[in-house]
Amino acid sequence: MHRLFINDDNAVKTWAIASSVSGTTITAGTAASFSIVTSFTYLSVAALDSTHFVIAYSSASNHPAAIVGTLSGTTIAYGVATDFTGSPNYQSVSALDPTHFVMAHAGGVVVASVSGGTTITAGTMVALDASSIYTTVAATD
Repeated sequence: MHRLFINDDNAVKTWAIASSVSGTTITAGTAASFSIVTSFTYLSVAALDSTHFVIAYSSASNHPAAIVGTLSGTTIAYGVATDFTGSPNYQSVSALDPTHFVMAHAGGVVVASVSGGTTITAGTMVALDASSIYTTVAATD
């Protein structure tokens, strides 16, 4: 069984560690950094399938962003990060299926598709109530 841990180390780099879990023992893999970010990271992560995950965060260009990672054991490889339109605060991400996810952030929500395992294509952002700051999202059937 593998678990993923995401961390922002004081807005310098954001990284993930894939770890194997056996009973109560955790064996960590190597940390894999993917971005130098702003101080408003507000990380959110969702599993797309057993080997792919998406991380939503604030990009260095001060936009909401997402990146897809691929797990192989405890090794992580990333695709190319994609910036989205909108405020870079309080991202929340939820998988819809292995090739689609929804990301909400302060003021908007967008559905994105994933192709080739790690390439993200954003749909059109739908604006939410302008006074919305803390936004979260969950997929349901």
